Amino acid sequence: MLKCKEVNADLSRYKELHPSITFKDLNEARKIVNLYSLANSKPIVVEKSDRTKLRYKCMIGCPFVLLISQDGKGPDFKVKTLKINHNCDDAFKNPRACTSTLAQYFNSKLQNNPQYKLKDMRKDLKDQFNLNVNTSKLKRAKRMALQKLQGSFLDDFNRIEAYANELRLSNPGSDIVINALML
Repeated sequence: MLKCKEVNADLSRYKELHPSITFKDLNEARKIVNLYSLANSKPIVVEKSDRTKLRYKCMIGCPFVLLISQDGKGPDFKVKTLKINHNCDDAFKNPRACTSTLAQYFNSKLQNNPQYKLKDMRKDLKDQFNLNVNTSKLKRAKRMALQKLQGSFLDDFNRIEAYANELRLSNPGSDIVINALML
């Protein structure tokens, strides 16, 4: 499993794929492969996809092949075929650089600076991965990441409110006051 892998600035933790990797579901596998493709600037495309397997290939003439399918021993998915070598050039446009992958990549940067500008996001992708992404896709990725962050903040606030209600129930007669500072 890849639970320990966090998304960092250069995606160095996603530079390698190993035959022993397992995934809890195909969505997790897609996320990992998208980040691998972005980290290595390789134009990996889906050759076949259904509920039980994913098959990726690279450009015509490149020997890269990745097959992920359900493990016969349990509900997990695992890498069944992996030919990791590439003989293709880096991709200036990458089909795996979808909105959700970009949102995942920029999540920590937007958490630290919600005012992170689109031109800076574009420059970051160009400098790190030699990747050209259009502005509308970056807008959608930024909106998606900010909505996810805002949702996590709202969840935290709701937990505080639920905690206060539990205190009221367990300590009748006590006064519970929550002061929330909005910035």
